[in-house]
Amino acid sequence: MKAKVIFHWSKSRNDRFRGEGTTRDVSLAGAYILTETSPPVNARVQMEVIFPALYTESSTRITAEMKVLRVDHDIAGEVGSGFSAVGKGFSVRAASKNSSGPISNFLTQHEGER
Repeated sequence: MKAKVIFHWSKSRNDRFRGEGTTRDVSLAGAYILTETSPPVNARVQMEVIFPALYTESSTRITAEMKVLRVDHDIAGEVGSGFSAVGKGFSVRAASKNSSGPISNFLTQHEGER
């Protein structure tokens, strides 16, 4: 499933950058992002992945701080580039607790396990 991603990184206190893309792969501890604007290798990236509403009334957002491991330019069949990043894992930023369905029930039941 492709999901929208918004990410931020900085080179110094005054140099802050923002990019957007879509997920190619997402796991509990990392992601591969297709984008036209990739951060540099070893950059610390604040990432927000926005999953579309499938079983809930609102989208689900997960956030993480991750480190960029690899940047690929001119990916065959894709526009722009992509990067892989890993971290300690994602946390749920927003989910509708009023919705019912497999995803919202799972998120509601497991919120306190982190």
